[in-house]
Amino acid sequence: MIVAGAAIQGTAHLARAQCCQDAFKAVDLGTAAVLAVADGAGGRERSALGAHIAVDAACRVLAENVPEVEDSPEAWSEWIAAAGARVVEDYRRTVEGVLSAVADASEPVDTGALAATLAAAVVRPPWVAFLSIGDCFGTVLTREPDEPDPQDGSSRPGDREGSGRPDERAGFRRPDERAGPDALDGPPASGDPGEPVASPGSSASGDPLAIGDPGTSGEPPAAGESSASGNSSARGEPITIGDPGTSGDPGTSGDPGTSGEPPAAGESSASGAARTFGERCHLVLPPPPPGVPETVFLSSPGATLRLRSFALWDPRLSGVVLATDGCAPLTLDRPSLRELPPEAGPLPAERFFCGLAATLRANGGDAEPLRALLSGPEAARTGDDLTVVCALTEGS
Repeated sequence: MIVAGAAIQGTAHLARAQCCQDAFKAVDLGTAAVLAVADGAGGRERSALGAHIAVDAACRVLAENVPEVEDSPEAWSEWIAAAGARVVEDYRRTVEGVLSAVADASEPVDTGALAATLAAAVVRPPWVAFLSIGDCFGTVLTREPDEPDPQDGSSRPGDREGSGRPDERAGFRRPDERAGPDALDGPPASGDPGEPVASPGSSASGDPLAIGDPGTSGEPPAAGESSASGNSSARGEPITIGDPGTSGDPGTSGDPGTSGEPPAAGESSASGAARTFGERCHLVLPPPPPGVPETVFLSSPGATLRLRSFALWDPRLSGVVLATDGCAPLTLDRPSLRELPPEAGPLPAERFFCGLAATLRANGGDAEPLRALLSGPEAARTGDDLTVVCALTEGS
């Protein structure tokens, strides 16, 4: 498994002589990987330390007793929920110990001084388990199975085997959607990739809404709504990282280093987006919608009760990417850019995620192109710190 990450100081923090308040950590367990990103609260003097404590706690706890691939959805769901509670407890205990060592004994310890948000994932293909508190977000990458092209009989990724037509599945389920009766019986039968399954213990986190545009509003999609809601990207061929391009431009597959044929004219997926074949990206752990009154931190009262946790199963899983909220303008597209209604919510920018995956696989996990991308002009306009960490399956 290829694991890489980078944290870049935001331009606004640099102008104010503030250090980077983000942190990331990854642990490669061989057949699995643990990822974590944290964002220290901007107004707290020691929040950068809080972010590092958060990712340390997450990786330490989540590296223990990871369920097996053969374990049931219930086992994965129960494990990540219990592990999430332990992460919060571990973080608070460490923060209290640090503050007690330097604070006046006559004053109560304020854990909010090291406030931080957190997103973490355990990647053990075909499983990935997430936990999150605050505004960090997560995306998964999937690859489509091969199927003979109905026009020329050649093998073509993206379609069901033997169907003789493009796969018209609705797309990746949001964590708060039930996967139907089959989800209770574990993964679909062999030979049928089926829908990515959200384990029945998934938390009912809020549906994503549009981001980045104060004038954009809308109601979340109805429960059970398919990926026409816009929470998955239907792009295929990875594009090489370079110029991120104009925001909202889905990129092209015309680079000399990009293999694969473009989709047939007019071809589309059930999500309504232009369909190509290869890797797809799905925003499964969205940031909170605009207008949320307050950001929840690991140090917030009742943090354990406000923790999001869920597990996903997909035999096509090819990667997981976690990011702090400063990366949203670079990595997420507003639905209006794809002529979708506001309630479709933010969509993962395939030019970023698929390009990142292709580049890291090509260079063996060298994070320098990622650091360059997070330091580029497109990223600089956010002003905030930018942090990304990912785990990718190997192979082209």
